[in-house]
Amino acid sequence: MFIVKIVISLVLVALGIGLILKERKKDGALVLAIAVALIIGEQGQKLADYYYEWQADRTAEDIARDRDREGISDMARVDSPKQHYPPEIMAKVEKLERIEKSGIDLHPEAYYEMGIAAYNQEDYREAARKLSIAVTLDESYSAAWNFLGLSHYVLGQLDSALSSFQTGLELVRGRLSPMQEGDLLNNIASIHHERGQLKEAVELYHRSLRAYRSGSRINQSITCNNIAVAFSYMGLEDSASSYNDKALALAGSGRFDIRSAIFQNKGWAFVRKDMLDSAFVYFRIALSQDEKHSITYIRAATLGALGFVYYTKGNLAESDSILRMALDLDRRVRCRRGEAKHLRFLALVKAQRGDEEEAILSIEEALAVDRDAGHLVAEAEDYQAYGDIWKSLGDLEQAKKYYVLSLSSFIQMRMAPKIAESEDKLRAVLRPR
Repeated sequence: MFIVKIVISLVLVALGIGLILKERKKDGALVLAIAVALIIGEQGQKLADYYYEWQADRTAEDIARDRDREGISDMARVDSPKQHYPPEIMAKVEKLERIEKSGIDLHPEAYYEMGIAAYNQEDYREAARKLSIAVTLDESYSAAWNFLGLSHYVLGQLDSALSSFQTGLELVRGRLSPMQEGDLLNNIASIHHERGQLKEAVELYHRSLRAYRSGSRINQSITCNNIAVAFSYMGLEDSASSYNDKALALAGSGRFDIRSAIFQNKGWAFVRKDMLDSAFVYFRIALSQDEKHSITYIRAATLGALGFVYYTKGNLAESDSILRMALDLDRRVRCRRGEAKHLRFLALVKAQRGDEEEAILSIEEALAVDRDAGHLVAEAEDYQAYGDIWKSLGDLEQAKKYYVLSLSSFIQMRMAPKIAESEDKLRAVLRPR
């Protein structure tokens, strides 16, 4: 645990120095103080409180100017993914595409290479198309099945994703390397996770970890972070925290996308505890990692998390601005899961502003995406948000209806923290005036 604290403190030190270099001396000093507090005591939350007291006194213009200076606006800019792809590989892929267009038959490996290139360029529809051809030509191509499933997963097509992962696992069982087996098991677990089948997901995640045991620390890190998220939904916060720390220790210093996801998870843990200042710190750390990678939907997720904190703190203008950035990023790469989540958050903001029509349109759109994709956990969260919207608009009968729907869904999925949260919300609207 001490080593993990050291690692987190070093990241905070880097962030603090970065803020100071950007002429944010007061912010930088506070972040550096939090880093020291992690080692010498439990004063981080108090220091974060001082930060927010200072933030509360600032004007919207101050915040917007600093947001631009810190790079939040830059996160909404999507460079062409080709800029981040090795030119020699890109040249080979473009040659293969010209050959395909000429009508010459290509081998499965060629379609796999073109599919992977499309995936890395965040063109997930084209990736799915090319990888589908690869597995049609060679049904035992496990790597192609895995990335075909991942393409469907990002696009929100869970049934197709699960079918691809399971087919890849079954068709080549006994011939897979431990790494390949671990990848497919981890991805199958993620589908169960999205559908609220948390016990099954955790069992599969652990099978994946056993497969990875003698292999990649990065893959182990991803799986440990997934387990941490599942445990959080199950109400096992101590176990979640333990696996989150393992994930960070395994991630090392090079994979900034993975580190961002881990710090996002830590931030959401503080949101669930209503410790928004600590959550803000971790989401800002995640944002600092996002500046060093080009995976758009992860950057969008960080912005969405920050937007939610601003919403919960009552800064609706800032929340609206950041959430719209996140939504735009998700739509550019067709990440349906992120799109639905950020539509849900925006609906909450619009309701607080009294814009009933726009709030209802946004939450209905989020529900439609999650229902279509089979995101059962997200659908239940949409119901709960719908209840919050009707409550803020003063219609307690409609609020009750949607809280009941969310409660029923969370009970079916055995998500203890969400059950308790929905029960509290339902009691609040049933309480006699």
